[in-house]
Amino acid sequence: MVVVPTAGADGPVTRRMSADVAVIIVSFQSREHIAACLDSLREGQGKIRVIVVDNASSDGTPQLVRERFSDVTLVTLPQNVGFAAGVNRGIGECPDARFFFLVNPDSVVMPSAIPKMVSFAEEHPEVGILGPRVFDDRERHTVQRSCRQFPTLATAFFNRHSLLGKLFKGNRFSRSYLYLDEDSVSPRTVDWVSGCAMLFRHAVVESVGPFDGGFFFFCEDIDYCWRAHKIGWKVMYLPETSVVHLSGKSAEHLPYRILIEKHHSMLRLYRKHIRKTFLTDPIVVGGGWLRLGMLLAHARMRRRR
Repeated sequence: MVVVPTAGADGPVTRRMSADVAVIIVSFQSREHIAACLDSLREGQGKIRVIVVDNASSDGTPQLVRERFSDVTLVTLPQNVGFAAGVNRGIGECPDARFFFLVNPDSVVMPSAIPKMVSFAEEHPEVGILGPRVFDDRERHTVQRSCRQFPTLATAFFNRHSLLGKLFKGNRFSRSYLYLDEDSVSPRTVDWVSGCAMLFRHAVVESVGPFDGGFFFFCEDIDYCWRAHKIGWKVMYLPETSVVHLSGKSAEHLPYRILIEKHHSMLRLYRKHIRKTFLTDPIVVGGGWLRLGMLLAHARMRRRR
């Protein structure tokens, strides 16, 4: 890592140094997992600068980072501004980086993953965004479908969690959306990659702009890749690099709000990229809020039990 804390008149300050890659971790209630994530970035990841943007955690996450990782730039926010806005704050901390790498605090980056992604990007200048293969566990038994096609209206009815999706598990909409007929070991161009582990160029930020802070949680990665595609950047899945991601650990701390914000984000994505005519609005909006109501009721019943 290349950030050196120094003493200033008003206490510790950070002397900024150039880095090829700025690693941005947006944390919330992440004390249990973030140390393993930061440890995985200490060796073999090239010339990087690590920035933790903490969204007002109350579990001691900032204190742990200060005490154990003094070489990390820590930005503490007074309130939870969400993932996308947190990413933008992290980007602003290292404006001279050639690449930015987003990784969730409940993840472990496998050795040399970042240098391999940078090397691939340098060999393919048309590629603006890269995503590694993502595993569910350290034994790497289960691969997360971290690259997908852009959602359509059919996706709402045939996703993995919908009634139709569960009744017709082999339906072509789900298979196409999740790239189920593609292997998980070959590099390929995709529509979007998950923000749980995503490398993108500084040039993409310059041409696409910042992340849309209107997405508090969920869909901000789809939106960013969509915007990049529209101006000519390619998005690639690179499975020769890998990250282990313990999915959804931060979200467990705000189950009701996460459900609400997730549906807000889906409706925002629909309005920005999917909507073709206002005639579909009653179905999409009404169905979305009905689904949210059912999920909130189910979550409340589970918590009571």
